[in-house]
Amino acid sequence: KLVALSAGAYTINLTTITGTNGVTQDMTGLKVHLFRVKNLGAATMTFTVGASNGYNLSGAGFSIALEQNQVFQLFGNDATPDVAAGDCTIDVAGTGTQTFELTIIAG
Repeated sequence: KLVALSAGAYTINLTTITGTNGVTQDMTGLKVHLFRVKNLGAATMTFTVGASNGYNLSGAGFSIALEQNQVFQLFGNDATPDVAAGDCTIDVAGTGTQTFELTIIAG
């Protein structure tokens, strides 16, 4: 799915994420098996553990900076934590309203 930043920021909330069918999905109790993002904007875009109720996708220090058209893909399998009310957000920082592709598979 394509996601646009607002004022250079966006928070991916795994408990209230919109699926490809337009329906809100709740991944509570599931693990992120696949996380893939592609920066479609011209400026660097950074993905980090959320400041509030952060999800440790790849550890507490998770942070990845992507240049235009770069892709980050993580196969978490069963090694990622369960999504929970206190563990559910990934923050995105960039510029203006730039966009990114987001693919998440959980189970």
